[in-house]
Amino acid sequence: MGSISIFLHKNLRDFHTLPTKPMAGKAAKSVARAEVLLAGADWEFDPERKEMKTKRKGHKVDRLAAEKRERTAELMQAMPEMLADYRKRRWERKMKAEEDAAKKALHE
Repeated sequence: MGSISIFLHKNLRDFHTLPTKPMAGKAAKSVARAEVLLAGADWEFDPERKEMKTKRKGHKVDRLAAEKRERTAELMQAMPEMLADYRKRRWERKMKAEEDAAKKALHE
C-alpha cells in the first residue's frame, strides 16, 4: 500500500480528521510520482531535461592569464618573421622617400 493509501485509510476511520480538500502541492505531487514510479509506470508529467551548462572551476583571472601566456608563446615563435617584415617595410618606405626627394630635387 502506498503512502496516500495509508493516509486515506487512517483518515477514513476517523471522520473528524478527514481532510476537507484533497492533498495538493509539491509534497503530494512527489508522493504520487514516487508511487507511480515504484509501480513500474512512467511519470509523463516531468519536463524535458535541458542540456546542462558546464561551469568551469577556478578563478576566471587564472584562466585568462594562462590563455594570455599561451598566446604570447605563439607570438614569440612568429616574432622573427614579424621583425623581418617590419624591417623590410621600413626599408622600402625609406627608399621611396629618398626617391621622392631625388625626383623633387631634379624638378626644382
